[in-house]
Amino acid sequence: MDVSRFRVINASGRMTALGGSPLSAAVLDAMAAAAGMPLELERLHAWAGERVAALAGAEAARVVGSGAAGIALSVAAVIAGSDPRRIRALPDVPEGERRIVIQAGHLVDFGAEIAQVIRLGGGVVASVGAVNRVDAGDLEALLRTRPAGFVYVQSHHAVQKGMVPLPACVEIAHGCGVPVIVDAAAEHDLERYVRLGADLVVYSGAKDFEGPTSGIVCGRRTLVDAVAAQSRGIGRAMKVGKEAVAGLVQALEDHRGADRTARRAEERAIVGRLVGALRGLSGATAEAVRDDLRPEIERAEVRFSGGDGAARAGRLIAHLRAWTPPIWTRDHRSTEGIVAFDPRPLTAAEAEIVVDAIRRFDHG
Repeated sequence: MDVSRFRVINASGRMTALGGSPLSAAVLDAMAAAAGMPLELERLHAWAGERVAALAGAEAARVVGSGAAGIALSVAAVIAGSDPRRIRALPDVPEGERRIVIQAGHLVDFGAEIAQVIRLGGGVVASVGAVNRVDAGDLEALLRTRPAGFVYVQSHHAVQKGMVPLPACVEIAHGCGVPVIVDAAAEHDLERYVRLGADLVVYSGAKDFEGPTSGIVCGRRTLVDAVAAQSRGIGRAMKVGKEAVAGLVQALEDHRGADRTARRAEERAIVGRLVGALRGLSGATAEAVRDDLRPEIERAEVRFSGGDGAARAGRLIAHLRAWTPPIWTRDHRSTEGIVAFDPRPLTAAEAEIVVDAIRRFDHG
């Protein structure tokens, strides 16, 4: 089967729409080994959970189908626990607390709306504040009513300016006896949010960890056990295959031991090449820009000035998408006239293709 006709050059980032990250030979070998034999899945999950928990510095961990599945299952865990009756009733538990508090600026759409994912886990969304400002006192007042849980979104999709920062959220929530779920889907530090006191932390396995399509939930043992218990309910529709479990563990272990010095230098060189090409576009400025949430990530960014900046940015995006193979860029600020290029998924050879495509752009 030839799938190469679907190939793209990914200058957008480690995105679900583009298949996450390419898999290493070691990860593919681990997946092939698991695929080639019957396995007792719960024993495999228990083994994987112990390995992942050790890497995360957490009490327990569970491999799940995706980051979004991890959010829904975490919400289900704080609402239904491990009670078989409540698990079977989800998402419509007839009694008990179901409210899930979230800051208004974190009600994002990451390809699906997080509010819908919360509802899928049985939650009733209880938003606090406005999209540009949340007062800590208002958050505390709502948490003192003892909702089922609190969700914090650590993502470029979410508004962070004006929101109550995570350490303060954890302190307030725990002071009110409310568990904290952190959506850290695209993050790379498997230990940070556990150290900050989150009760459950959700990651994507297919993004910065460079594993197969999968998710991770780590944190407090009782709640992780409740996540696992959802396999008798809504989790059945979110199950993860043995190949993905084995491949993810291999990817995480490789991620922990990797020396990225050489690759970081290559990424900086790619950014330099892209910035140089982008500076050749008339009516545009280009520079290397660091990510607001993760300053270790540097991207090439072009900004088209003038009243037609957004239109010119759109034409550049369309030009690159029409290339062979199509080139995908980071476009979420295109309405401001800005297009960004993420070097992390690019090989040096692919970067040269992008440079050539940029130089052939006529945006007049």
